[in-house]
Amino acid sequence: MTDRPADIAVLAATDTKGAETAYLLEALGRQGRTATVIDIRLEAGGRTLTGEEKVVEMRRVADRACAALAQLKAGGVRGAVGLGGGVGTWICV
Repeated sequence: MTDRPADIAVLAATDTKGAETAYLLEALGRQGRTATVIDIRLEAGGRTLTGEEKVVEMRRVADRACAALAQLKAGGVRGAVGLGGGVGTWICV
Protein backbone atom coordinates (compact mmCIF):
# COMPACT_ATOMS: atom_id res chain seq x y z
CA MET A 1 0.00 0.00 0.00
CA THR A 2 1.31 3.50 0.81
CA ASP A 3 3.12 5.22 3.66
CA ARG A 4 0.03 7.08 4.82
CA PRO A 5 -1.88 5.77 7.84
CA ALA A 6 -4.41 3.06 7.17
CA ASP A 7 -8.04 4.07 6.89
CA ILE A 8 -9.45 0.51 6.95
CA ALA A 9 -8.78 -2.30 9.42
CA VAL A 10 -9.04 -5.86 8.13
CA LEU A 11 -9.58 -8.58 10.73
CA ALA A 12 -8.63 -11.97 9.33
CA ALA A 13 -7.20 -15.32 10.35
CA THR A 14 -4.29 -15.12 7.93
CA ASP A 15 -3.48 -18.82 8.28
CA THR A 16 -6.84 -19.83 6.76
CA LYS A 17 -7.96 -16.65 4.98
CA GLY A 18 -4.67 -15.56 3.43
CA ALA A 19 -5.86 -15.56 -0.18
CA GLU A 20 -9.07 -13.75 0.72
CA THR A 21 -7.12 -11.18 2.73
CA ALA A 22 -4.72 -10.55 -0.15
CA TYR A 23 -7.64 -10.12 -2.55
CA LEU A 24 -9.38 -7.64 -0.23
CA LEU A 25 -6.20 -5.62 0.32
CA GLU A 26 -5.67 -5.43 -3.44
CA ALA A 27 -9.28 -4.37 -4.04
CA LEU A 28 -9.08 -1.69 -1.33
CA GLY A 29 -5.82 -0.42 -2.83
CA ARG A 30 -7.47 -0.07 -6.25
CA GLN A 31 -10.03 2.19 -4.57
CA GLY A 32 -7.29 4.37 -3.09
CA ARG A 33 -7.73 2.95 0.41
CA THR A 34 -4.99 1.88 2.76
CA ALA A 35 -5.49 -1.03 5.10
CA THR A 36 -3.85 -2.73 8.02
CA VAL A 37 -4.43 -6.37 8.96
CA ILE A 38 -5.22 -7.56 12.46
CA ASP A 39 -4.46 -11.28 12.54
CA ILE A 40 -7.16 -13.13 14.49
CA ARG A 41 -5.79 -16.67 14.17
CA LEU A 42 -5.96 -18.88 17.22
CA GLU A 43 -2.64 -19.92 18.74
CA ALA A 44 -2.68 -23.59 19.69
CA GLY A 45 1.03 -24.38 19.76
CA GLY A 46 0.60 -27.16 17.21
CA ARG A 47 -1.96 -29.11 19.20
CA THR A 48 -5.73 -29.44 19.12
CA LEU A 49 -7.47 -27.26 21.69
CA THR A 50 -10.18 -28.73 23.90
CA GLY A 51 -13.57 -27.03 23.77
CA GLU A 52 -12.88 -24.95 26.87
CA GLU A 53 -9.35 -24.05 25.72
CA LYS A 54 -10.73 -22.95 22.36
CA VAL A 55 -13.29 -20.64 23.97
CA VAL A 56 -10.59 -19.10 26.20
CA GLU A 57 -8.30 -18.57 23.19
CA MET A 58 -11.14 -17.07 21.14
CA ARG A 59 -11.83 -14.56 23.93
CA ARG A 60 -8.12 -13.72 24.21
CA VAL A 61 -7.85 -13.08 20.47
CA ALA A 62 -11.09 -11.05 20.45
CA ASP A 63 -9.85 -8.88 23.34
CA ARG A 64 -6.53 -8.33 21.53
CA ALA A 65 -8.37 -7.42 18.31
CA CYS A 66 -10.60 -4.93 20.17
CA ALA A 67 -7.56 -3.25 21.71
CA ALA A 68 -5.87 -3.04 18.30
CA LEU A 69 -9.03 -1.57 16.75
CA ALA A 70 -9.24 1.06 19.49
CA GLN A 71 -5.65 2.11 18.77
CA LEU A 72 -6.28 2.22 15.04
CA LYS A 73 -9.45 4.25 15.51
CA ALA A 74 -7.51 6.78 17.57
CA GLY A 75 -5.02 6.92 14.70
CA GLY A 76 -7.65 7.67 12.07
CA VAL A 77 -8.99 4.33 10.85
CA ARG A 78 -12.50 4.96 9.56
CA GLY A 79 -13.81 1.45 9.05
CA ALA A 80 -13.25 -2.24 9.60
CA VAL A 81 -14.08 -5.46 7.80
CA GLY A 82 -13.79 -9.00 9.09
CA LEU A 83 -13.04 -12.20 7.19
CA GLY A 84 -13.72 -15.49 8.88
CA GLY A 85 -15.32 -18.87 8.97
CA GLY A 86 -17.16 -19.89 12.13
CA VAL A 87 -14.52 -18.98 14.70
CA GLY A 88 -13.21 -15.95 12.82
CA THR A 89 -16.70 -14.54 12.39
CA TRP A 90 -17.39 -14.97 16.11
CA ILE A 91 -14.19 -13.08 16.92
CA CYS A 92 -15.04 -10.28 14.48
CA VAL A 93 -18.54 -9.83 15.82
